[in-house]
Amino acid sequence: MFDLLGFSGSLLTEKYDADNKILEQKTFINRIKNDFAVDAGEVDKIRGAIDLKIEDRDKLQSEIDNFNFYQQERNLNKELIEEIETQISEYNSAEYNLEFDLEKTKQSFSQKIYRSI
Repeated sequence: MFDLLGFSGSLLTEKYDADNKILEQKTFINRIKNDFAVDAGEVDKIRGAIDLKIEDRDKLQSEIDNFNFYQQERNLNKELIEEIETQISEYNSAEYNLEFDLEKTKQSFSQKIYRSI
């Protein structure tokens, strides 16, 4: 019919093909938009989470900057010394008890035992 009007019929076919391609591309674009669309509520949640993480990071950085290594080392040394002193005291008590028992044992062996036969 297009040929009867004096136009080339292949132009109409090309136009339909081009329209189909445009429709396919629009469909593809809409599908991608829907797949990667982010809800406004989700954006707020993500921004809130980012802000919380930034606060945590800043707080940790502040604690690191203010950390007193000298005081921590002194406390650690004090604890270690107290622990060693406690062990020494326990060992001294054990030594005293062993020496006392040894002395009593020596005394009992040195005494003469009389048996009646």
